[in-house]
Amino acid sequence: MIRNKDLAKHLSKEIWVSEKDWAKIVNIIFDKIKKELLNGSDVTIYEFLTLGVKEAIGRNVVVPSTKVFMEAKNYKKVFAKFSVSFRNKIKKS
Repeated sequence: MIRNKDLAKHLSKEIWVSEKDWAKIVNIIFDKIKKELLNGSDVTIYEFLTLGVKEAIGRNVVVPSTKVFMEAKNYKKVFAKFSVSFRNKIKKS
């Protein structure tokens, strides 16, 4: 698992900008991604993945413990779809 802090540390070794500055940059990028998803926009990172939010249709369900019918309302869920090129790289590795 890689955390924001780990990513900033790695980037500071690759490109000579301080780890503190990279931490700010990484947080700005992820904040922008979150903001776009909350606004209903998809986010695509070229040749890696697409993130988005889609509406899931509610349905009638039975609560297993009580056997009572309930209507589940429409809700939003996050999806992530990896690009074909990235999936092919994973298969070949």
